[in-house]
Amino acid sequence: MKPFIRPLFLLGAALYLGVTDYWFGRAVPALLATGSGAEQIGAFLGTVAWLLLTIAIAIFAVIQFVKPSRPTSTK
Repeated sequence: MKPFIRPLFLLGAALYLGVTDYWFGRAVPALLATGSGAEQIGAFLGTVAWLLLTIAIAIFAVIQFVKPSRPTSTK
């Protein structure tokens, strides 16, 4: 991994964990407690967006970090 990518990756991971904690710890319970249909749909759609983002991050991580190393050509 390139040296300047590691801090950005760690910052992104911390931001992702913070948003996840906020969403499932405060926002979704508050939206579900009100009982309004529109707010429950909003909680569902937000959770679907979070799930899609999680899948995209996992695919990116697999592509970036698990791919086989390529041989370097020497001339």
